[in-house]
Amino acid sequence: MRFNPNFLKTSRSEVGQAGLGASASSSQGWVWFQSLDGLRPHQGFRGHTDLTPLRGARVALVADDDNVRISTQRHRRRFSYRNMLERVASECCVVTALAVVTALPGDQGRQHYLETRGWRTLVMPREMCVGVNGLRLRANADMDLCLEVGCWLAAMSFDTLAVVSGDGDTCVSIARAAARHRPDVRVVTLAVPGSASQQLRTRHDLFDAHVVLGRDLTRPFDASN
Repeated sequence: MRFNPNFLKTSRSEVGQAGLGASASSSQGWVWFQSLDGLRPHQGFRGHTDLTPLRGARVALVADDDNVRISTQRHRRRFSYRNMLERVASECCVVTALAVVTALPGDQGRQHYLETRGWRTLVMPREMCVGVNGLRLRANADMDLCLEVGCWLAAMSFDTLAVVSGDGDTCVSIARAAARHRPDVRVVTLAVPGSASQQLRTRHDLFDAHVVLGRDLTRPFDASN
């Protein structure tokens, strides 16, 4: 995920005009994602998450925490990593479960939350960088997530890769790597309704199934983590 604080200075009308014309541009990905709230109606959560595509498999599970957390907050809900892992483990054998997180240096709150709920974590720092428009806070862990999964494909034994993210570019890159190096591995995506790329549903050459996350894997937004 890419964080651009300058977006906060842009009026909603400006975002609407600029975002609609730039939806296909990956460089505008973060702005487009953030502006979705004002550009299209929400798709609500279903009551139950159907994890049938994972049933009986040996699953390597990876979650793009920024994507899932922000997508769930758009529905005024919090994503429950404990419920997620328990539900998946009840359907299949979980070989590993990793959440890729971005955090400010020294902030271990999110890491502690995830690890106490049974997840491994890969924490990438949010850094202030100087660009042509001045200081920008960068928090993009997509490449690190892809590289980590690449190591799994080379060294770990599993038959299904479950990617919890609605980011089409990231998921497509992962699925292409799996098709090249581990054609025996099935790739299943899981994402929050209304925040999943259309590619996750239409690229049947890359993805074996897409799971829409349900309300049963969330809790009210104002509840404690």
